Amino acid sequence: MAASRHYVVGVDLGQSQDHSVVAVVEIVGRRPHEEHHLVHYQQMPLGGHYSELADHLVLLRRKLGGELISTERGAYREAKVDFVVDATGLGQVVLEMLEAQGLAPVGITITGGERFHRNGRHFSVPKKDIADTIQVDLEQRRLRIVPGLPHAGVLLDEARSFVRTVTRTTGHETFEATRGKHDDMILALGLALWYANRVVGWAQGARNVRAHWG
Repeated sequence: MAASRHYVVGVDLGQSQDHSVVAVVEIVGRRPHEEHHLVHYQQMPLGGHYSELADHLVLLRRKLGGELISTERGAYREAKVDFVVDATGLGQVVLEMLEAQGLAPVGITITGGERFHRNGRHFSVPKKDIADTIQVDLEQRRLRIVPGLPHAGVLLDEARSFVRTVTRTTGHETFEATRGKHDDMILALGLALWYANRVVGWAQGARNVRAHWG
C-alpha cells in the first residue's frame, strides 16, 4: 500500500548562538501543478543537545504518520516522510544519530559552487540554488503556509529578505538575509523546498514521462 501523503522535513542545525530549525513541507498535487504547504515550523531551544533534536524528529515522524504499520495484509506507512538535514560543519554527527534512529536522512552540504552533486543520500548544493528555489516558489505562489502557523509572518519576511548580493571587487555572489535578519529560519524551509523540487519533483516527472510513453 502506497503512502497517501508525502512530507519533506528540512532541518537547519544551529550552533551555540543560533537555533536549530525544523520546517515540514507537504507536497500536494502532482507536477506541474503541485504546491508546497508549510504545515509545521519550529525553532528548537538554544543550547540544546543534538540528541534532543534527534528525539524530536523521531516523534515528529510518528505524528506525521511516517512509521511502519504492520497488518495482516502487509506493512505500510500512512505518509512518506523524508528528512533533509544540513550536513555542513557538525551535520555528519546528527546524520549518524538519525541513521541510528532509523530515519534514513538525506544530508545536504551547502556550498559556494555552481552545480549540485550527489553521492548516494548526500548532496552538495550551492547556496544560490536554495535561494533561487525559495524565490521561484514565492513568485509562482506554490508555497502555501497553513493558517495559524506560529512565526508565519516572520518566516515570510525573512524569505523575502533572503537576497542575492554581488561583491563588487571579486564578482562573488553571496546569499544571506538582509541586515538585521538571520537566515537560520529560512534555510530549513529552503532545504525542504529544494529537495521537494529537485529530487522528489524530478523523480515524479520522470515517472510521468514513462507512464505517458509506456
